[in-house]
Amino acid sequence: MRDFIEMMRERGRVEDIENPCSTVYEAPRVASRTDKIVFFHNLDGHRGVMNLLASRGALAAALGVEERRLVPHLAAATYNGRVLDAGRCGGGVPADLSRIPVMKHFPGDAGRYITAGIVFSSCDGVENASIHRMMVIDDRHVVARLVEGRHTHTMLKTALARGERLPVAVTIGTHPLVTFAACTRVPEGKELAYAAELMGGELS
Repeated sequence: MRDFIEMMRERGRVEDIENPCSTVYEAPRVASRTDKIVFFHNLDGHRGVMNLLASRGALAAALGVEERRLVPHLAAATYNGRVLDAGRCGGGVPADLSRIPVMKHFPGDAGRYITAGIVFSSCDGVENASIHRMMVIDDRHVVARLVEGRHTHTMLKTALARGERLPVAVTIGTHPLVTFAACTRVPEGKELAYAAELMGGELS
């Protein structure tokens, strides 16, 4: 993601916000007024970024194609990218959602929502990557909205019917093309292969 942001900054497509900005209404309001990437340097004491793919031009830049070739390029997808196993993360620290800037977007929202976290899940050997709006309820828990009939929901139903829990992991701050692939309707279990294809053939 950092390389992508720097590339877009060189193209004049990043707006840096140096002044302190609040995660409650203010930052979402700032981001809604532009299609540039917005880089907050003091977002309630954190750094944060919004609008990574807020325009067709940004998506074309991430893909490395001309904007006029965007639709044909995406339409030619074969979902055959290679996902490389680069090992697993181990150790680390317990989850603490208070350490990241989570937005409250609108006065009617019930709380702060993670809106661009990728939810990875696995069931019967099939891996899924998807986007779900997740409301933070405390420093270690979220409530996610699962659309009935979509893949994560059906995987959860399968696991619960067996008396099992569905294993999930949530990532924030991935390359924008991985996020794009996760929120695109593709054949079941092909999100990461699609992301790999979009990124040139391999994803690690």
